[in-house]
Amino acid sequence: MENLKNKLTNNEIIKDINFNDEAFKNLNLNYLDFENANFENCIFDTLNLAEIQFNKTKISNCSFVKTNLKQSQFNDAILDNVSFENSILIRALGSNTTFQNTNFNNANLSESTWVNLVNGFGNSQIINLNLSHALILNSDFSNGLVFDNLIADLLFLRNCSAENITIQNSNLKQLIFNEANVNNAKFINNKMDFVSFIKSNLERSYFENCSLENAVFIGANLANSYFKMQQNLPLEKAQFAESKLENTRFENTNLMYSNFAHATLNQTIFENANLSFCNFHAADFNQASIRGNTNLSNVFFTDKALEVAEKFSQ
Repeated sequence: MENLKNKLTNNEIIKDINFNDEAFKNLNLNYLDFENANFENCIFDTLNLAEIQFNKTKISNCSFVKTNLKQSQFNDAILDNVSFENSILIRALGSNTTFQNTNFNNANLSESTWVNLVNGFGNSQIINLNLSHALILNSDFSNGLVFDNLIADLLFLRNCSAENITIQNSNLKQLIFNEANVNNAKFINNKMDFVSFIKSNLERSYFENCSLENAVFIGANLANSYFKMQQNLPLEKAQFAESKLENTRFENTNLMYSNFAHATLNQTIFENANLSFCNFHAADFNQASIRGNTNLSNVFFTDKALEVAEKFSQ
């Protein structure tokens, strides 16, 4: 440990060093800079590791317990069977980072930035993770990850793959998930106001009991998807312009004031939906159907669309 302190004083990069079966507790090791290091079977307990760097470092079978990792860096790092439970990673940075079997339960990753994650956050389920104001780019989360009680007030994801992802019991205000692959996703019991999926692929996705007021799906592919809501949960003012909604089902949805202009609604089903004041300008209704107690008051169609709409099957 004295060697580490000396290197810290001299502002040296700590390279090619191995730590095995070590326990670090109640220490201030902030600003350390590791490169090509190896940590195995180590415990970091109640430490200040602010602005520490683990670049090109392998961390295996380690636990960070109630540890301050603010502004830490994990560029080109490999983390296997690592726990960050109850730790603080505010403004952390990782590029080309590999997470495997990683525990982020109750961790705070707000304002963090992650680029080119090859295995997402490396776990099948994460509970109570804070990703508010985080940025995630060009990353792969298609390992069936389940987020439970995710906190994400302004979370930005771009060019990410999140096939088979599940987000449930979460607050996702201002989730920006544009140009992403989100096939077979499940969103259950979430507050998702002001979310954006512009030009994203959401084919075969499932939305159940989610608040989606002012949601933006412009140019998105929602074919074969299912929106099933309680009547009191809003999908009002949603933007579905130019979206693909073939064989998509809206059940018990409040879509008042939503925009479906130029949307493809082939074989789309609206059942017990509120479509009042919706804009269906130039939408394609081929074999679409309206069922149950669906409200069509003050709906705007072009003349041609209205002619087809009047032939909806009941």
